[in-house]
Amino acid sequence: MTGTRTLTTLLLHSTRIRLVLWASLIPVLLALGAASIKSLYPTQTDWDAYAAIADLVPAQIAFNGPPTALTTLGGIIIFETGWLLMLAACVANILLTVRLTRGQEEAGALEVLRAGRVSAGAPLVAVAVLIVSLNALLGVSTAAVLVLAGTSVLGAVTYGAALFAASTFFGAIAACTAQLSERARTASGLALAVLGVSFLARAIGDVSDAPSAAILTWISPLGWAQSTEPFGANRWLPIALLLGATAVTSGAAWQLNATRDLGAGVIAGRPGRVRAARWATTPMGLQVRLARGGILAWTAGVVILSGAFGAMATTADDFAASSEATTDLIASFGGTSLSDAFIVFSLVIVGLIAAGCTTSLILRLHADEEAGRLAILVTAPQRRATVAASYVLTGFTAGFLLLATGGLALGAAYAAGTGDWSALTAICASSLAHFPAVMVLGGVAAVGAALTSRGAALAWGVYAITAILTVLGPALSLPEWAVFWSVFDHVASYPAVAWNVSLITIGAALAVAAAVGFTRRDMRS
Repeated sequence: MTGTRTLTTLLLHSTRIRLVLWASLIPVLLALGAASIKSLYPTQTDWDAYAAIADLVPAQIAFNGPPTALTTLGGIIIFETGWLLMLAACVANILLTVRLTRGQEEAGALEVLRAGRVSAGAPLVAVAVLIVSLNALLGVSTAAVLVLAGTSVLGAVTYGAALFAASTFFGAIAACTAQLSERARTASGLALAVLGVSFLARAIGDVSDAPSAAILTWISPLGWAQSTEPFGANRWLPIALLLGATAVTSGAAWQLNATRDLGAGVIAGRPGRVRAARWATTPMGLQVRLARGGILAWTAGVVILSGAFGAMATTADDFAASSEATTDLIASFGGTSLSDAFIVFSLVIVGLIAAGCTTSLILRLHADEEAGRLAILVTAPQRRATVAASYVLTGFTAGFLLLATGGLALGAAYAAGTGDWSALTAICASSLAHFPAVMVLGGVAAVGAALTSRGAALAWGVYAITAILTVLGPALSLPEWAVFWSVFDHVASYPAVAWNVSLITIGAALAVAAAVGFTRRDMRS
């Protein structure tokens, strides 16, 4: 097809950093998880004890996936880490596909390319080549990581193939939603909603004992991937079903792309109101209105996750009994008991999610400037510092909201399981105590977005390092000087609720520096 090779090269060049990050991050995280699990459960006796405990925790099954082949090292690795990384790979495919299709079209780049000798379907084919290549690389690399960790080759290959099939399927879903909507954010939201429904259907189907609930697992593409049972039955029929569904979905995307106008979506956008609400006429109000869909999605996700963690915390003592090393790992997060230590760990995860939401919202300043939208905002009778502050304050507010709702869901689930409702207030207050750490990471994002052309890479790089040090530091027995650089290491642990004033000062100083620097530089064009 005319222009496919040229477009593939151009898209590869423009997204090479993102592609390299995703292609390396998932295998590295799998390798770290495998190393941690091998140290926690080194013998067959440990594997058998783990399998006996894991079957008793419905919340863990809903979160991690079906408990299959847990008497093998590979089965435990997949249960603890593999399915979550598959979910991350699906998210990566959705974001990359929408960015390379609807994102390029919305920015006007595709219109320029189509003005040359480029076939109408060449951009879609070029994106498919990149996405399939990325997923193939992920499948091979994750299988290699599992083999090097000491698992069976057949199980490792089965998992790699399942990851490839599931990720490619959701890439095809994103290609379809990119044809439906004329906005990249809406297209991403629709595709992520399909992924969320798939995850929820699979979770309910795996947890419920009702025979009819199995239908939910089989209508979920994620359920198809997990029914391959790596290191257990090693089924390949579900992979064939996923590839067939991918072919059908890709054909639908191709047909939709051929029948719509360039720049338009199959579903026409609704005209906005003639007059905006009074609260939306301010820079802060505008950012809240634009971000409200994303904030609701982040909130729903953190509530579901926190509820699962709260239910799992009630069985922390039993789960830790599966291995002495597990007991030591849970205890390393602090707390006066194993259940308290698990709550500390859960609150850290909620804090990281809140920081991720804050970072993504603040980085909209960088994205809007690159797309030319910010130049329109600063021409209004508003100070540039006020415009920049609206992005930062929206991010901070969303982070605080996620900490509040996450702590409430965690505390309610834990209190409902134990009957101790007095813990609800302490868990909520301890969750909010993570806000200073969220402010620091948000401040880094603000500095990156306001002062550098590589702001997104800087902010997400700091965030990734922080997450690794915070979550995997105890498991990998990292030295204290390394863990010290994680801002969450300086947050008061449950049941303490004090806020770290130093972190608040650093976060506020970074935000002010970003606003001042933004007013003193030229706008990027």
